[in-house]
This record gives sequence, C-alpha cells and structure tokens, in this order.
Amino acid sequence: MKKVRLIVAIGILLAVGYSLAGCGNSTGKGSDQENTQILEKALEYNSPKKSQERDMNITVNSEIKYKDGKVIKGKEEYIINTNPRAIKMISNGSEGGMTVFHFVNGSSVDMYHSDSENNNKFVEEKDIPIENTSVPATLQLGTLNGKIEDYKVLKDEKVNGRETLKISYHSKLEEFNSMLKKIIKEGTLDEKTIEKNKNLQEALDRIKKGKESYYWIDKKDYKVLKFDIDSTDEELIFHYLSNNNDENIPVSHINIGTVLYDNVQKVEKPKI
Repeated sequence: MKKVRLIVAIGILLAVGYSLAGCGNSTGKGSDQENTQILEKALEYNSPKKSQERDMNITVNSEIKYKDGKVIKGKEEYIINTNPRAIKMISNGSEGGMTVFHFVNGSSVDMYHSDSENNNKFVEEKDIPIENTSVPATLQLGTLNGKIEDYKVLKDEKVNGRETLKISYHSKLEEFNSMLKKIIKEGTLDEKTIEKNKNLQEALDRIKKGKESYYWIDKKDYKVLKFDIDSTDEELIFHYLSNNNDENIPVSHINIGTVLYDNVQKVEKPKI
C-alpha cells in the first residue's frame, strides 16, 4: 500500500515539476500595459486558493525516451471536484493503466486504487493523512504561484482557437527539493549511488536551481488553458530512487497538459 502511495505521489511531483517551451500558432505580442493587466488578473484567478473553488478536468499526455531509443507514451486524466472534495486519476499508457480515487475528509483521505491485475477491481485505504497522499500536489496542477515580478510575458499564441498569452515562471521546486533531502538523509537514495553516477549528480544540481515553467492564459477570462512540462531530471532521479540498476536510463520526459473547466464529471466512489 505504501508503495502505491509513493508511486502516485512522486508521479504527481513529476507533473508539478515543470517546464518546456511549447508549441502553438504565434500571433505576436500585445502592449506591455495590456499584458501586465492580463497577468495580474490571471495570477488572481488561478491562485491555488481560487483554483480550489472550481471543478477542473486536467489531461496530461507524456512521452518518456530511453537511452536505447525505447519510447513510453502515457496519458493521465485528473477529474477534480470541489464539493465534496474528490479526485479521480485515470492513467493509461503503453505499459498499462491505473485508476485512483481520493475522497478528502478534512485532514484525512480515503483512497481507492485499482488492482494491479484488474483495473475494474479496487482496493480501499481509509483515513490516510492528507500530507501522505498526492492530493496537495494534484491541487497545484494548473495553478499560478509567486509574485508578478517572478513572471515573464513571452508572446501571444492561439490554443484551440482561443487567443492566449504565453508566460514563463521560474519555480524553485521547493517541495520536490524538500522530498529529495529527506530521501537522501534516510538513505533511500544513497550517497554512493549519487557519487557513482555523474548524470544523477548533474540532475540533482539542476533541480536545486529550479526550472522555468510555461503557461498559456486565455486573454478573455484569464484561465490557464495549457502548460508544458519537462520532467527529465525528475524522471532520472526516480529511476535511481527505484533501486534500478538498469543502465538504460531515461533521457527525456516531456508532458503536455490541458485544462477544461466546463461540464466536469462528478466523482463517485467505486464499487469494491
């Protein structure tokens, strides 16, 4: 059970772990004053507090490439309800799938996850402390943190026919770095492994410096419509964290996320 929670939690941390410049149809760049106003309103609308007041459907398509050329593609859908607070995560990919439900009761969570051999059969875990689950990190998906001076306006782009403003934000990855310090101190990721693998040490050094994240903001209603994520360093760290001695290391992990706000499905408890 603990292993399942660890895998899900780290998986979300990878998703919150940021950043690759994305694609779209460029339409130039608006005036500085106009863009500043859009950014100010976007920061308010998409703050973690405000975002937790609305239902959302977030889809993340991922692609992991390995040293030998192997490619693993996946898709994760997060259905987030506010009242009552519930999250359904559906994961599908070239190596199988999983469905996980979280139902929040104050500071604790009831979790249901699909059996490893049967995606329609669920295992129940009740009264898990919320900080030991992926819920806090999931609720950060698609939100905007920090101050306005931490952001840069890049350009105008169209996303699914909508006029958007593409912005960048430098994240210090404090939550991920905090987790890394803990697992290194506990010996889950030992110093010998780090010293032996130069690429792992370089990834840890880059993570400490933080990363640029990119978002596309709807210019009419200020909603985050899209975000792109490069989780290559985090994926490499997870590779070694899993006590994986396989030399076929991941060399690229790209994610593209989209956010929908209308007609979000209501999450109901699965049958056990």
